Amino acid sequence: RNQAISKRMSFRGIYLLDEDCSNLAAVIENYDIRFEEIDLHGNSFIGPNGWRLILSALARQRYTLQRLNASLCRLNDAHMGIFILTEIFSANPNVMPDELNLSMNEINLEGIQLLGSLLVKRNPPVKELDLSANDAKLDGWRVFINSFVSNPTKTPLDLHLRDCGIRGELYRDLARLVQLPTCSLEKLFLKGNARLNSGRMNQIVDSLKFNATLREMSLPGV
Repeated sequence: RNQAISKRMSFRGIYLLDEDCSNLAAVIENYDIRFEEIDLHGNSFIGPNGWRLILSALARQRYTLQRLNASLCRLNDAHMGIFILTEIFSANPNVMPDELNLSMNEINLEGIQLLGSLLVKRNPPVKELDLSANDAKLDGWRVFINSFVSNPTKTPLDLHLRDCGIRGELYRDLARLVQLPTCSLEKLFLKGNARLNSGRMNQIVDSLKFNATLREMSLPGV
């Protein structure tokens, strides 16, 4: 059999509807194509049925997708998209894309908790996860972060949490994660969250003494 063709497919900001998603799902599932990236940024009109078609096709494809950009797509609790994503990939977490952009989706408490529970089942961990501009509230982010405190080797290699409403004790939880010797984090981005006071800053800095993998970190106000 010939080696699969590698392709990047972009539907950025063209407002796909559910009926369009059946054609996209057929392409993903039926053609021997190794997709490097599928870019759906800004497709906020895709409904639950459309997401189920697309994500089910990705889960059945022979090749794991390298990168899925589903930012600004209303893939959230209210529109059920994040629940569909976690449901479909929970059957086989290893077929999740290596790089997943879910930024600006208004993912809330329950959705972010389910996502954390799913990610710790993937082996190896995802290479990059962007959850920027999702405010899952204090309780949601705490459960999400502590999913990786309990499973540090499953922490995404690059984790983007810009503009997520992170503050106070959540910085302590992040410091606990970073200081674990087996934490797989390589890059952590926290710009746009609440500024750290001196005590929280010291916690973050002290945690770096125990971490051998973290190469890059951006902090609010730094």
